[in-house]
Amino acid sequence: MKLLNYLMIMLLGGLMLTASTTPNSPINTMQYTDYPTYEAQWKEVERFEREGLPKSALEVVDRIFAQAKLEQNPPQIYKTLIYQSKYALQLEEDAQLNIVNTFKEEIEAADAPTKQLLQSTLADLYWQYFNANRYQFLNRTATANIDLEDFRTWDLNKIFEESAALFDTSLQPATMLQQIALEDFDAILSEEEGSKTYRPTLYDLLVHRALQFYKNDQNTLNRPSDQFEITDEKALGPIQEFLKYAPKTTDAEANKLKAIQLYQQLITFHQNDAEPDALIQIDLERLEFVRAHLRSDRVEELYESALSDLL
Repeated sequence: MKLLNYLMIMLLGGLMLTASTTPNSPINTMQYTDYPTYEAQWKEVERFEREGLPKSALEVVDRIFAQAKLEQNPPQIYKTLIYQSKYALQLEEDAQLNIVNTFKEEIEAADAPTKQLLQSTLADLYWQYFNANRYQFLNRTATANIDLEDFRTWDLNKIFEESAALFDTSLQPATMLQQIALEDFDAILSEEEGSKTYRPTLYDLLVHRALQFYKNDQNTLNRPSDQFEITDEKALGPIQEFLKYAPKTTDAEANKLKAIQLYQQLITFHQNDAEPDALIQIDLERLEFVRAHLRSDRVEELYESALSDLL
């Protein structure tokens, strides 16, 4: 997948993440904001696209961007940046680097929650670039010439480190993100058909994006020889037992460990929900993940027991 294709998927499908706007908030103070959608302006963009006039469409998008920043409208800021990136790929040379640099500049200037959305997206862009050029990265040594300002020259360690750092920072401050209703971001969301996953807040959405990264086995390619492994059966225990699981390891940046910690944070966030749907779905995902990675002769027995306790 090339960067162009990835941006197009994000554009056409929103954040391409399962999201439920069912009012299942675990926090009574969850904030709802009725952000303007600028429908008339976006219809003008669509018209120019149908007429094959990307430069004219970009001019309108730039005006929407300026208005969205003036009015502090996070979903529209995000949407216009994606569209600007799309047109840059069509109209500019060296667009890939320019797009990434624009995202980095906007992250520095943005306030929450736009900052966190952009951090998560840039992290995913780096990771998708690796996937599109995996062979090249696997054959690039750590001593190769690296330009820190040009992600296309990075080695495997560098691109993993940058992606992980961005995913991690996109989840802070957690308390603030947990109070932002996901339905505020309908303009950039799409719900997977038939999905049962409930993600009522922006925090849920961003954590699940990070989990997609940390649960990917490809991300362990350059880990140390003593890398963290899941060996404690509490990891596959019932919820309360799992929440007490605190493994000791020298590999504090291990992807499996970070995935475990994110599941613990999500479960803690949702364990007092008025409705259990989100909690059940999250814990089912946790059980499947640990089931696949726990080193124990009792995996199936523990899995069935925890499943029975949950359901």
